Amino acid sequence: MMKPEPEIFHLLIDRYNIDITTTLFIDDSIQNIHGAKNIGFHTIHFNSPQQLLKELKKYGFDLFD
Repeated sequence: MMKPEPEIFHLLIDRYNIDITTTLFIDDSIQNIHGAKNIGFHTIHFNSPQQLLKELKKYGFDLFD
């Protein structure tokens, strides 16, 4: 199994009791982002540290710049 196949996401959800409604998946691969999004994860497609910081703030993370 490997990303972006749905089976890997389901394995992780089951193994670690992940609540996908409160989980944020971050990856630099757009294929992996689509795979996670199709399962129901909130996602951020990583492009740069600055972009990630901006996106995390949108989700309510109180981070330093």
